[in-house]
Amino acid sequence: MDTKLQTSLLLILGPIVSFAAWMLIYPGEDSGDFPKDAAALIADPDAAQIGIILGFGGMAAALVGLFNISRRITMGGGAGSSYANIATVLSLVGVAVMFMGVAFEFATANAASVRDGATLLMVGYAGGDAFFPLGMGVLLALVGIAIALEKTYQIKNLPIVPVLIAIAGAAMIVGFFVGSFSNETGDNGDNLFGMIGWMGWMLSSVVLGVLRLRASD
Repeated sequence: MDTKLQTSLLLILGPIVSFAAWMLIYPGEDSGDFPKDAAALIADPDAAQIGIILGFGGMAAALVGLFNISRRITMGGGAGSSYANIATVLSLVGVAVMFMGVAFEFATANAASVRDGATLLMVGYAGGDAFFPLGMGVLLALVGIAIALEKTYQIKNLPIVPVLIAIAGAAMIVGFFVGSFSNETGDNGDNLFGMIGWMGWMLSSVVLGVLRLRASD
């Protein structure tokens, strides 16, 4: 499998698998109420583990796809290379956060009690999940800027894709601060901006994957 096809499949299938896992399989609600979320995972550990693997795995796949796109732009040395260079680092950090998320949620699903599970979720949240929307938002914004400066992956010569990516990134960043300075948990899914950012990331990733697949180089 060549890098072009690999990148395209990661960007297309990753978000689709992740979306299906979180929406249809994962028994938790990611509500920010740690005892409630832990109880849902412990009540159905088999579905929880499948949802966790596919959910986090799909997101990690999409991040690896973004890494490949960013690395390609960086190696090209063009106008967007400096932005893409930072994005390559952030994408790898994001993959590491996904692995950490799998570990803590797996442990939660197999915890001996709801209290133990809630503690594990809190530790995982404090260890990286709480800041993932901010890091992901910056990553997407940088990728959007890099692609716009490179003038690639356009639809009918219009920079629709980089604008969509940048908007998703900006929404995640705003959502992080809106959640952090409110009475909510600060989680990405707890406010409208966070949801717009997450959906924008999923959509833009699929579109970017299709355009990469159709690219001539």
